[in-house]
Amino acid sequence: MKKGFTLIELLVVVLIIGILAAIALPQYNKTVERSRITEALILSRAALNSQQIYKLQTGDYALSWDELDITVPATQFKLAEEYHGAGHYAIMKYYDVFLDKNKSWVASVRRHPNWGRTPLIALSLEDPTKQYCCFYPTGGEDVCKTVADSSKTTTLWGRNCYQIK
Repeated sequence: MKKGFTLIELLVVVLIIGILAAIALPQYNKTVERSRITEALILSRAALNSQQIYKLQTGDYALSWDELDITVPATQFKLAEEYHGAGHYAIMKYYDVFLDKNKSWVASVRRHPNWGRTPLIALSLEDPTKQYCCFYPTGGEDVCKTVADSSKTTTLWGRNCYQIK
């Protein structure tokens, strides 16, 4: 009797591994994206709190990250273009966090080649209860459902938004 595996047995094993990978990979990607959006939410809330403290001290919101009393793990900073309003971007590995002095929002936008699938975290400086995870119909809703309440909806900047829990 020969020892070893037959070709059929090897094909069955490869098929089973392929099925398991097909099931596990989407779940893995959702988990990774959930952790990235949670990181952006934490930094956005820290920026929101720091902006509120800055306004209490000076009477106005900070325009630059240098004026805030937080450390931002950004790879670089840049001034926002005209159409984004006054403010600065902190460019991180997965998200850009934007301080918007004129619109009174702190926003985190997912850095992704396909911007139509990117969730956005928007926190109001004027009303701390207005904290949203926004998405386009083309994608991002599943990520927003992990950090926000899908029964509380609104629309901002042409995106559907869920209120953050």
